[in-house]
Amino acid sequence: MRWIGLVCVLSVLASGQDAKLQKRIDAAIDKGCAALFRLQSVDGSFGSGVGQHALVMLALLHSKVDKNHPAIRKALRPLRKPARRNYALALRLTVMDEIREEGMQKMARADAYRIMDNQGMSGGWDYEQTGERTDNSCTQYALLGLRAADNMGLQLPVTAWRNAMKFLLTQLKRDGGMAYTRDREATSSMTAGAIASLVSVKARVKFKSSDRRSGRLVRAINKATRWLAKDWKPGRDPHGYYTLYGLERAMAFAGQDRLVDRNWYVEGARWLLSHQRKDGFWKGQGNRNSTAFALLFLSRASKPTGSETPGSVHGLMSRVTAQTSKKQVLKIAAIIARRGKSAIPLLVHYLSDKRRTRRRCAIAALRGITGSTRGYDPDLTPAENADAIEAWKKAVAGSPK
Repeated sequence: MRWIGLVCVLSVLASGQDAKLQKRIDAAIDKGCAALFRLQSVDGSFGSGVGQHALVMLALLHSKVDKNHPAIRKALRPLRKPARRNYALALRLTVMDEIREEGMQKMARADAYRIMDNQGMSGGWDYEQTGERTDNSCTQYALLGLRAADNMGLQLPVTAWRNAMKFLLTQLKRDGGMAYTRDREATSSMTAGAIASLVSVKARVKFKSSDRRSGRLVRAINKATRWLAKDWKPGRDPHGYYTLYGLERAMAFAGQDRLVDRNWYVEGARWLLSHQRKDGFWKGQGNRNSTAFALLFLSRASKPTGSETPGSVHGLMSRVTAQTSKKQVLKIAAIIARRGKSAIPLLVHYLSDKRRTRRRCAIAALRGITGSTRGYDPDLTPAENADAIEAWKKAVAGSPK
């Protein structure tokens, strides 16, 4: 089984019946965002600490709330509050990676280096500075934060990734599952986090493909994926909402649109739709964490980096920067277009990208595959292209599987 494959981060499904499901998902996301907006305090904070505040911000940003939305702008001040715990530092880094706010580079570097300073001798993490104690929940979030720092271009020592790799491989059980700590029973939540962490580490340890350690990582990812496919059931895990976000980013980072043979997104989405409260929250009125995790799953906005899925559409699109020449943009578009119709849902996602060069690449590839632009103009903003983007989404939703 290949662990590098195709991931559809666009929240669009493929048949007429699934188009109805998509409408319900979109409505649930809107209700969930509205519920979280109601929790914002006068000072702009969404939670009692930086970690919870950043988690809510990340959920809103993944749900396509614009970074210039008044609530997000207001939330920037409490985001800068002092933080020490690895969860808080990591989640703040993921938000900074999303918004790329000018003037936050210094804080991002400080957060990343504090996480690295907190890494234990074993390669894992505790809540703060660690001695001997580590757990796999703290570790997966610490690595999520370092991944965000790496995405922002911060130069991190490869030793941090290699030490984390050694730790993760010691934590996997023989059958591929992972537990909160090595002496406990494996759970879906920790195994999903393990997959995301192993994929992130593999892309950054800088081993050659011929290196036996690289092969060991691939086998570990495959084994954990098979274990998760057998064990996971929406809502069964006591930390079900946390698990869903772990699953979403594991599948995204690994480039998997299927959990072996299971449509993990539809299974999880249907469960969430049946458990959302009328007030928009999940799992109790005002429950920030569960609602944020639910939105992070439904929005399906986690993206792999080019180094994680080098041969995928995302890997090719990651080469397109604001400075990429028109000639190179068209060259990359032609390569993507040769992938045919399977690339269309991913390309439609990039029609809303903030980078004009990526929008140009996406529409050029779509035109190469279908012969049409559906009225989309890459020189206009996504908001100005709203009708054309909606037309593309409807075309995807109505296409045969």
